[in-house]
Amino acid sequence: MIRTNKSKEEKLEELNARLKEAHLEEPLGINATIADLSYRILVLKRSLRIAIPDEENQLIGSMIEHAYMMKTEQRDRNVAKHTFEKILRIEPRNPEANYRYAFLYYEDGNWIRAINHFKQAVQYDDPDFPLAKDQIIKANLFVGYCSIMLAKESIAIADRLSGEVVKTPPGEISIDELTRRLKGELDSNKFLLITNNDKKLISEEEYKEIESIIDRNSLLLDFTTDKPFVQSGEYSNEISIQLARLLKMLLLRSVNDQSLSLAEINGYQEESISDVMHVTWDNYRQKISLINQKLKRVGLPDNVIENIPKRKSYKVSDINYYIVQYDAK
Repeated sequence: MIRTNKSKEEKLEELNARLKEAHLEEPLGINATIADLSYRILVLKRSLRIAIPDEENQLIGSMIEHAYMMKTEQRDRNVAKHTFEKILRIEPRNPEANYRYAFLYYEDGNWIRAINHFKQAVQYDDPDFPLAKDQIIKANLFVGYCSIMLAKESIAIADRLSGEVVKTPPGEISIDELTRRLKGELDSNKFLLITNNDKKLISEEEYKEIESIIDRNSLLLDFTTDKPFVQSGEYSNEISIQLARLLKMLLLRSVNDQSLSLAEINGYQEESISDVMHVTWDNYRQKISLINQKLKRVGLPDNVIENIPKRKSYKVSDINYYIVQYDAK
């Protein structure tokens, strides 16, 4: 019996089925399997010329989130770098992927490659994967810092070859001082703070001051520790990463006094949540119940998150919130 190779269409159908199964197992998250299947599906769809922009963005978003999680939560830089490489192989102008990929090279001291990707991150505009204003500022600072480090290495080589030390002209800042200042600027703002009214980078000192302003009518959702936690007043309680991400979604929606429906979750594309089309209403209700329990334990009223009658939707009551996470470099 002669075995025939599967057509691309058959392979695509099989991969889509496997992706559906993977999402059923991880309905509010992302993992290596989902990221890998997303890449393979996208490659096949492009080869068949049937890729739709919204679908592409969803698949690429899954891969970006996986790479980001591997870098920040799993501390596996090799997997993160490999995933960003695959994204940029498909979409070399993606600003977010270039920015985060560049930072990995910055950490490695590979100044030339870091400069190249930081420049591409700010050069190309993509409304689906835009850089925040703070990230654009930092990308340019990183380019400056990496360029200075390249110059320092070149000067050091020249000194060794010539036996002469290159001196800074009187009245001018030394390259070492300039490097120190730039590095200090890059390191000064390491946290991202999101509130009802603002979104900005803050320093470690400012982060430490946040606890003092969290009263019984405020909520802190903190992603900076090994396990996220919620705090109100003097009480705090750990919360799982998936519940923390769902709470963040609800808080961000509350700014415009909006609810978050099951239908919206099914197509939501934000940070850790990608193509959650298989979340059931019972599953959604259970997760909200768990979040409300966590919030009650830190002294907040019952049902801070409430159901909208006759709608499969939830909404956060009026509350001042502070979401803190590491700067997404």
